Formats: sequence, structure tokens, C-alpha cells
Amino acid sequence: MKYTVIKERLIPASSQQILNYLTDFNNWSSWSPWACLDPATVVNCQNNYLEWESKFTGVGNMKLISHTQNQVNIELNFLKPFKSQAQVTFRLDEMSSNETKVAWQMESKLPLFLCFFKKIFQVMIGRDFERGLTRLEYMVKFGKIPSRLEYFDTPDTIAGFKVAGISSFSHMSGIANSMRTTFARLHELVNEASILPTGMVCFCDKFKISQEVMYYTAAAIYDGSKVSSNGLSRRNIPEHKAIKVTLYGSYEFLGDAWAGIYAHLRGLKLKVDKRVAPYEVYIKGPHNANNPEEYVTEIYMPVK
Repeated sequence: MKYTVIKERLIPASSQQILNYLTDFNNWSSWSPWACLDPATVVNCQNNYLEWESKFTGVGNMKLISHTQNQVNIELNFLKPFKSQAQVTFRLDEMSSNETKVAWQMESKLPLFLCFFKKIFQVMIGRDFERGLTRLEYMVKFGKIPSRLEYFDTPDTIAGFKVAGISSFSHMSGIANSMRTTFARLHELVNEASILPTGMVCFCDKFKISQEVMYYTAAAIYDGSKVSSNGLSRRNIPEHKAIKVTLYGSYEFLGDAWAGIYAHLRGLKLKVDKRVAPYEVYIKGPHNANNPEEYVTEIYMPVK
């Protein structure tokens, strides 16, 4: 079954500034949305040809077919976890001398046994493209990605804790604004309830992939007994094991961390502990750091 994925982003740079990051594959590791998922990826690169092998992102290769000032054509071959071919196109439309609209498109086919997952594949790959275009913009503008990921693949035992929070949901296109509003309300309710938080956390209660809708709970970790506020719901989080990824940098790169922890979950062949939803813990953020590059966020994936 054929499928197409296309994502666009307006990047404040000329097409020539962007082109070199696309046509010279030696530059891909600096901005690729998949390179950050596994620092141990084995890469063989010869300018216009690249092979990769990773426990977490699979095995494959890509070849530069042709390029002009406005378009780059790439042949992509996946070998593992299943064989597939794709045609990738980057279109660069200069809107002005220092602004270019970059469109990243992929056309491919799914094996018959995966046809029912067409929409899910489109959403997941689309989100990877969005992450990649964000990273590409940072590389073009600043010459670096102001974030890094640290993986902890050995499941660690996390002691149980109590939280009081409020739940909400949002389409992923508006998740940042939704969480900002929800956490602002949470802080008001926490103050009204006279809770002294020992930490702030957000649970990913449910993600409807095909609809790109996230159901989440923003919560305060606290010690003590009852919470005297009707606006807050309480949870007792049981002791559990979890793998973890730590994001050092702006929330703009949280998508990298979430993509990373799910890639490691699959690669390690671990089973999810459904008693506890995956969650973020905010070690450093707007509450105690002025520079987003100094933010530290831990993401936990409970496992059996």
C-alpha cells in the first residue's frame, strides 16, 4: 500500500545555506532526527551515499540521486526491521533572500502485513520530519543543536510517590500552549491547597496516534496526607521500574527525547508496565532557570 508524508517549515536562510546540509551526507548526523536516538549508530558515509546500522533505528542506506538549487532527490532503502524502499524529496522555495520554505516529502509502500497501520506510520514519520526540520533550522542558523540526550537503558527501581494534579488533552500541534495553560492553573490550585511540592511531573495518560491527540495530567509531587482542594485529583504512584532519557535543553526538543525513549523501549525488547503512564519530571525549567538551554527534563518509561 502506497503512502506519502510531507512536512514543511519556513527557515530564515537562503536555499544555498540549507542545500549543503541536505546534499552532503557527512552533515546529516548533525541534524538528522534519527541520529540523536542512538549515539552508537554505526555510519558509513561517502558524501552522497550513507549506510547506517543501529539497535534502535534499524539498518538501511540512502543515495543522493540528483539535486538542483531548489530540489534534492534521494533514494532510501530500509533493510531492518523490515525491507522497504522510499523516494525522498526536499523542495526549497526561496520566499526572500533570507527565508526559504523547506518541504520534506517521502513516498513509499508498506508491506501487506502493515497496511492497517498506514495512518500510524504517516503520523510517526511526519513527527520525525517535524523534529528534523526544527533541528535543521538550528544548524543553519547557529551551527549547532542546543540540546543533548542521555540514555539510561538499565531499568531502575523508582520508589512510589504521591501526586496531585489536573488532566487535560490537546492536539499535538497545540500541546505546548495547552500544557503552559494547564501548568499555570495547576500552580494556582497547588497554592490554594497549601501544598509544598517536591517536584513537578506530567503523565502521558494516552496518545491517540492516528488523531495526534495527547491526554495528559500535569501534577505536583508532594509529601503528606490529604489534599484539600476539589480542583486537584490525587494519585498514588506505586513503586516501579523504568528506563530513562534525560534532555538537556529547551522544551522545543522534547520530541527528540520521547522518540528516543520509545526507540530504546523497542530496541531493548522491554514490556511496558501499564500500571504507570510514561512521565516527564522537570528538574530545571522556567521555575528555576532563565535560559531554556539550561533546562533539564527526565522522561521515564515504566517497564516490567
